[in-house]
Amino acid sequence: MSHIPQVAYVGDQVQMPVMGPKDQQTLAWAHQNYIIDSGIHSAGVNTYASSTVSAVSAMSNLIEEYGDPYTPGYTREQIDGINAEYEAAQSQRIRAAMFPETIEDPKDLSTAKYDFGPMTNVQSLAEPSQMLKTAVVNIINYHDDAELTAKAIPELIKLLSDVDQVVVQQAAMVIHHLSKRDAELMALAKSTDLVLAIINAMNLNADPELTKYAAGILYNISRHYAGLLAIFQSGGIPALVRLLGSHVDSVVFYAITTLHNLLLHQQGSKDEVRRSGGVPKMVALLQKPIPKFLAIVTD
Repeated sequence: MSHIPQVAYVGDQVQMPVMGPKDQQTLAWAHQNYIIDSGIHSAGVNTYASSTVSAVSAMSNLIEEYGDPYTPGYTREQIDGINAEYEAAQSQRIRAAMFPETIEDPKDLSTAKYDFGPMTNVQSLAEPSQMLKTAVVNIINYHDDAELTAKAIPELIKLLSDVDQVVVQQAAMVIHHLSKRDAELMALAKSTDLVLAIINAMNLNADPELTKYAAGILYNISRHYAGLLAIFQSGGIPALVRLLGSHVDSVVFYAITTLHNLLLHQQGSKDEVRRSGGVPKMVALLQKPIPKFLAIVTD
């Protein structure tokens, strides 16, 4: 058996504590050629073909001792740690974008280490889902508000019938505030008893503030068909015709606009307006130099 001389592998020469430029060039050459060399291309005088396994073993020892020059300053453990931390932060960002309410402490998000600009791609992709979830929450709250208002209507009717004028005024103010919101307005418009209580309170009290609140409530309610029917059935047209003679412009505007809605959409309103003496009062409004009054009355 022939004796195979010892080949001066790179792994046998790296005894220096610091790699010089020549060693770095050797390591780079090994990275590109030596590991995959079968021995044919590297064979020459005083050299022998080595197996790929031996070359890989030598390079592994070299990289383990000096580190990979293509990843300077980081060990394999550090790289694995960085990757794990980034993946964890990425999953947290996805969860925060899709389900922000599940994040107990927003400070736990590791977003400060990475600059993603004003909005990340994850946040952009999650935006439609977040909008849909917000819409669902709004619908749930919408029904909840309507149900709460419907349950409060009997108590509001009782307050409108109170002997204390201050209590009646405060109740009218609350109802007027509720009538500005769509969910609550639908519940109010469906209650004929409430509309009747508002009209009665307006007829029995001459307080200007109460009259303004009541006229505003009837105006808001008249924007829905259920509200128009409730006003018509509760005798609201005669009360609205009387309000046309008010000295408060906002009250007159509420009254004429509500009557306009009734005349356009509620059957039987025209005859009721004529019987209540509404035509002469509407003609009198034509004398006022207020464009919005003139437009509605003329129509």
